Parts: sequence; structure tokens; C-alpha cells
Amino acid sequence: MRAPHIRSGIMLPTVIVLAIAAAALPARSQSVDLQPLLLQHDVTAIIEIGGRVFAGLDGGGLAVAPVADLEAVEVWTAGADLSGNNVTDLAWSGSHLWVATDGGGLTRVSDPAGTPVFRQLQFFQENRFVTGGAKVGGREVHLGLLEMPILNIYAEQDHLVPPDASRALRGLCGSDDYTELSFKGGHIGIYVSGRAQQEVPQTIHDWLAKRTR
Repeated sequence: MRAPHIRSGIMLPTVIVLAIAAAALPARSQSVDLQPLLLQHDVTAIIEIGGRVFAGLDGGGLAVAPVADLEAVEVWTAGADLSGNNVTDLAWSGSHLWVATDGGGLTRVSDPAGTPVFRQLQFFQENRFVTGGAKVGGREVHLGLLEMPILNIYAEQDHLVPPDASRALRGLCGSDDYTELSFKGGHIGIYVSGRAQQEVPQTIHDWLAKRTR
């Protein structure tokens, strides 16, 4: 993992314009109306973490600004920070900010609202598990090495992990015991919807029970 890389604060008053009805900015503990947020690039995703706003840009990297001073903007870009400049999605896991970029790029950012540490997962960006060259612990790995029983559960309306990308595992892994569950839902619904709570755990239970007797 690389050492923390922090860009110095860049004052870009023309980058972000936030329309707020109140004359003064709200206190940090109050909610902030982030609409409309006007940038030089189209905003593809936006999230607020720890009093800072993170706005993914189409071709412009990731704009970062304190809620209390939206003109004090930093821009994280491809190379030293991100795996690409075309940000497609943002997700907060509670401990890491995950930044998806066009072409399958993925960057994990630790402590994004404090002292960010960037880790680019290049094997996602270049599809190395399929094309070759992915390394884990210094050893080259590929999906054909997966010879254990596999249960592949995917969502049919998943816009982040398309079903075709999940189904491709069948022809790439080395397992003779491969099972799929196609769930009628989306990327979040497969975890939290009522139907998911009924279908997915039971499927996993039954699959495991058959292989542990």
C-alpha cells in the first residue's frame, strides 16, 4: 500500500457552486441541500462522509470539499490517486470509500475525510483474473485455479456487476461443482429486500448442507 498522498487545498471557486436558500452556511451537524450542484463536469455520483462532500466527475476525477467551505476544493485524479478520471460510482463501507471508474477501475480510499490512503486494484481495471497477470501475495493467480465447490449468487438487475459478468465465472473457473442462483433484484436488493431475506439465506443453507454431510 502506498504512503498517504494528499493534494494541497486548491481554491477553485468556479468548480462548485452550491445553491443554498439560507443566507449563511448551515452548521456542520445540520443536513446540507446538495441540489443543485453545478460543476464543470457532469456529476456521476455524490456522497457526504465525515463533513466532506465527494463528487464523482465524468472525465474530471473526484472533487472533494468540506461542507463548511465548498469553495476549498481538492481534486483527486488518475495516476497518483485514482485508477481513472471517469468516475462511475461511489460507495461507503463504513471504513473505506470505494471509487469505481470507467473500464472496470476500482480504488479503495482509507480515511477519506482525514488523511486519505489510496489503493488501486488494477486487476479489476484490466480484467487480469481473465486475461492473466493478476498477482496475490506475489503469486500469479487466475480463475481456473478455483477448483472448490462454487455457489455464484447474482442479481438480474444489478447495474454495477452485470449478470453477464457474473455468469462468465462458470466457463472460467476450474470447479466441477458449480451452482448459480439468479436473483430477481438489483445490487442492493439482493442483500436487504424482503424477498432476498427469504430466498438467499435458504439457498445458501441448502447448498452448504448438501456438501457437509
